[in-house]
Amino acid sequence: MSFYSALPLLTTNALTTDEWRDLVSAWRDTPYVPNYAYRLSHVYHHAGRKDLAQELVQIAFRLDHDRPDSVWLRAQERIRLGDFGGWREYQTRWSDPAFLQGHDYQHWFGNRVMWDGVEDLSGKSLLVVQEQGMGDCIQMLRYLAVVSRVVGRVYAFVHPSIRRVVEASYGGVLERWDATRVRGPEDLPQTDRHIGIMSLPGIFGPLKDGDRAMPWPLKEPGKDLGGTGLVWRGNPKNANDANRSMPREAYELLVGSLQGVAYWPLYSFQFGEGADWWYRTRPDNPKLRDVLCHPLPPSTGDWFDTAKSLRRIDRLVTIDSAVMHLAGSLGVETWCLLCYPDDFRFPIAGDYDQWYDSVRLIRQEKPGDWDSCIRQLLARLKGEAAGVSV
Repeated sequence: MSFYSALPLLTTNALTTDEWRDLVSAWRDTPYVPNYAYRLSHVYHHAGRKDLAQELVQIAFRLDHDRPDSVWLRAQERIRLGDFGGWREYQTRWSDPAFLQGHDYQHWFGNRVMWDGVEDLSGKSLLVVQEQGMGDCIQMLRYLAVVSRVVGRVYAFVHPSIRRVVEASYGGVLERWDATRVRGPEDLPQTDRHIGIMSLPGIFGPLKDGDRAMPWPLKEPGKDLGGTGLVWRGNPKNANDANRSMPREAYELLVGSLQGVAYWPLYSFQFGEGADWWYRTRPDNPKLRDVLCHPLPPSTGDWFDTAKSLRRIDRLVTIDSAVMHLAGSLGVETWCLLCYPDDFRFPIAGDYDQWYDSVRLIRQEKPGDWDSCIRQLLARLKGEAAGVSV
């Protein structure tokens, strides 16, 4: 069976394991762009066949990568496997016209020179630019301290909602400028070089111990809140949101299952889609009737307020979300419920997140299986409370 004749079967997961392996053997001797292998590995990830997906990825690694988009796909798989060298290859995203168009790159930075990470900027200036989603930006903010040690003057251009967090944590190492006046590229600081924030891991490698936690010099007023914060939905614009966000029945199971003195009170850190579930389901659902729900004040749209509240709770239980990245960066105990398949930045196995010391990963056993995820979470929390490793 040829690769092309098998495509309809592959995309519906209709091949048996033996047929799949026979087909893979035939591919080994067929000149063929590795993009198909990476894309098809995603099909098998979504079908719950991680073993077959990874076998396909390993085959793709051995093929010639003569196109930037092939290298970009390989980079993501290398990162998933814990290979930080994948972050260096991730730089090829800037060669993808679709990526550039989605970021309006040519308009904002077409006349600027991108830093390659090799050129000495000790006496020069650099503009670090937010790119992609809010969680991506928050995850990489800790590299600002690292950059400041090798670059003369560092400016950060981030979304207004995260600006106060950056100022509180890294204002001492960044150049001050009035970002509120930016209306176009001409309003940005004139720097020697610029760089996308997602390129920094490829230049500097893994964060060292002293940089893994975001500095937070502010003392929060009032008593600690204690209890558990919850996030159950992500940004619906994310390509994987249908998998990573909890459906309503899973949300109800989670909140109902957390009834226990050790986890009270519960706080909602949910905003946007799904935030109203907190209020609408409580009167009607017996599982929520006796839960001590204390929603935080409505979001002001500023991550600074979210950071202050996160610093006052005992733990956060969340899906893969920007709130998770903020909590992990701040060193807040965080339990991340990962969908299957998850994002390429998470390790392919295990419960340890190499990016954060305070985050533990709870994985679905199969696609859409939030029940098993919640059972694992409860076992881990109860074991932790009893001083038992689960």
